[in-house]
Amino acid sequence: MRLKGELVARLCAGILGMLAFTTSLVRGALHGGDPESVLWSAWCNLLAFMLVGAVVGWIAGWIVEDVVRNRLALASALRRKPAEPSLGHSPEGVQ
Repeated sequence: MRLKGELVARLCAGILGMLAFTTSLVRGALHGGDPESVLWSAWCNLLAFMLVGAVVGWIAGWIVEDVVRNRLALASALRRKPAEPSLGHSPEGVQ
């Protein structure tokens, strides 16, 4: 299961990083910035948002894995638990 959490982290990092990079490039082009400074800004934003995306993705993956693990454990415990007698009926021989 650990690989799926890492996949979510890498996916979020890639998406947020590329979104920040593209947004910085478009902003620099619209404002007529110097190409070198626009690329430097876009590169810094790419790295920063990849870090943010990796942390957010790791936390999200951990939460999802934890919820799924707990639900599976609960379902497994409920399947193994013997059925209790219904209210109002006592087992034979017990008053």
